[in-house]
Amino acid sequence: MKKNLTKALALALCAFTVAPMAACGDPTGEKIDETKTQLTVFHYFAGFGDEWLVELKENFEEKVKDISFEPGKTGVQVHHRGEMRDFTASQIKSEGYDVLFLEGPKEFLTIMNEFAVEPLDSIMETPNAADNNQTIVGKMTEQQKNFYYHNGHYYGIPHYAGHYGLIYNRDLFEEKGFFLAENPDEATGDILVNAANPERTAGPDGIKGNDDDGLPRTYDEFFALCEEINARGVDPVCFPGQYTQQHLMLLLDNLVAQHEGAEQMNINYTFEGTATDLVKLDKDGYAMLDANGNPIIDEPLEINSSNAWQMSRQAGKYYGIQFMHKLLSNNNYINEEDGKNTAMSHTMNQQNFLENQSLGKRPSAMLADGSWWQIEADDVFSYMAEDDAKYSKENRKFGWLPLPQATEAEAQKLANGEKKSVYMDYLNAVACVKAGLADGPKAAALEFLKYAYTDEALTNFTYTTGTTIGVDYMDALDRNELNYYETSLVDYIQKSDRVYQVSPNEFYAANRQKLVPSQIYGSGTYVSMERAVWDDHVSAKEYFKGHIAFYKGIAWN
Repeated sequence: MKKNLTKALALALCAFTVAPMAACGDPTGEKIDETKTQLTVFHYFAGFGDEWLVELKENFEEKVKDISFEPGKTGVQVHHRGEMRDFTASQIKSEGYDVLFLEGPKEFLTIMNEFAVEPLDSIMETPNAADNNQTIVGKMTEQQKNFYYHNGHYYGIPHYAGHYGLIYNRDLFEEKGFFLAENPDEATGDILVNAANPERTAGPDGIKGNDDDGLPRTYDEFFALCEEINARGVDPVCFPGQYTQQHLMLLLDNLVAQHEGAEQMNINYTFEGTATDLVKLDKDGYAMLDANGNPIIDEPLEINSSNAWQMSRQAGKYYGIQFMHKLLSNNNYINEEDGKNTAMSHTMNQQNFLENQSLGKRPSAMLADGSWWQIEADDVFSYMAEDDAKYSKENRKFGWLPLPQATEAEAQKLANGEKKSVYMDYLNAVACVKAGLADGPKAAALEFLKYAYTDEALTNFTYTTGTTIGVDYMDALDRNELNYYETSLVDYIQKSDRVYQVSPNEFYAANRQKLVPSQIYGSGTYVSMERAVWDDHVSAKEYFKGHIAFYKGIAWN
């Protein structure tokens, strides 16, 4: 991998990042060099680890070792600390961090309004000669720019990219032949490829010869595949029982986005635009369906902050709830032992996903998890590889499954290029600089972020973590530095529209905790999806009605 540190050194330095604040004021325990400008960095310490930050620190310090940011000092010494915590505006102002990498800050609009963070204009739009004259703004989507450009200034830059979906065991698919055949066997009814019938379908992209050949295009194909996977002694989908609501509701939100597309999905956050895919309701509040069981679409509706509850009627939400209901109501589709075990953590579930087949246990074909699952499971990959190198991250093949489309018509649109898949970045992670720093540390902090968003630093992040940052740099990646899963994830991101769950709308910011997927689909008349299905035996149609009731019940202005 393209790193300037050995892994051993990186891990050794990482050990300090969660240490308590030392008496000298240095959060890493590293001795302070008074001849250098001091910079203290906070990062949200969770699934992405902190090896990437150790490397960023070392590389940056080397690049600015001969630059003076303060009189009498040359170079910069970066200290860093990681915790799983959020920050308010007052905490940013009062605590001693100069640069912050935050994950999903709940109050970033307030943080900007209260001037807790420094304007980043000087590094955002100026071409960087050290980065092929690119700008940071040029790597952001319009939605991201619209949010972080506030009151005439840029205050933040998207950081960790977070996405939920299905990861499939490509090795297991190849071994068992879990691919849909171009010409199903009419005599036997077998829909999967075999030695006598090896040709796969063109897959979701409609183009033969790509890695998605034989993967399901529609909900119907997905569940038909699940039936075959189960019949061959494999659980189709696994997820952790301890964090079921988060995993499943965020998977549901991504199913919704796949159907709606970026433009319609974004109305859920801006409360501005014409909703064109709302389901008609009958007098009792239930979805009206056509003869084929598909929701009937209502007239287009202009959305604003006073009527945005109407977005709960999106057809994609009906279809997504229908998908999740079918998945959860049939134990042949899921790893019931893990999914219904409330003591089963996400890391334990990842371990089972990686280990079960090698231990002679019933394996799972697909894992419902976040895009960072691989780095969380790093220890499992490592100790399995000690027994046999074929189990290493570099030698195993896992893929990011393109989520299926609700209908054949939508699948055709995707294959024809009439619509794109959607990468739902729910983390809303952001990099920012504390306001009010002295001139020297402020200049060093801005230079640090400027370097952090060069292609060199961004690609190093991906080589180290196997994940991505939420800006555009995919073309700069050397695919030879990525394993199969990482390549699959990057390819998916590159061909998808990105939806970032932020909004400059003040009402959205004030009600954000009610509007996140785990709340929208997990509150009100009905509890979370898995409990509604397993305990209350609620139908998809009833659940959709309950979802609308909860959304409508928010105090819209």
